[in-house]
Amino acid sequence: MPTLRQLEYLVTLADTGSFVQAARLSNVSQPTLSQQVRALEHRLGVKLLDRSTTGAVLTPIGRGIVSKARSVLGNVRDIEGAFAGGGGILR
Repeated sequence: MPTLRQLEYLVTLADTGSFVQAARLSNVSQPTLSQQVRALEHRLGVKLLDRSTTGAVLTPIGRGIVSKARSVLGNVRDIEGAFAGGGGILR
């Protein structure tokens, strides 16, 4: 199963089009970000990006996955917000 971190990296990469900028915004090294995106591709069995020396462009499948990843990450933020401060803790 993809990790939330991998999805965050992919979305940031989609937003910037640059491994260097995405790594900087994600507070990780460029090799770490690149490795995690490759691991995500391997896990899903699809090519998400067309890589070049000038950056990265999403493949059609990559665009679809980024759209779904944005939704998943938004839902996670909603869950975190709903339970922030312990107001929704079940006992």
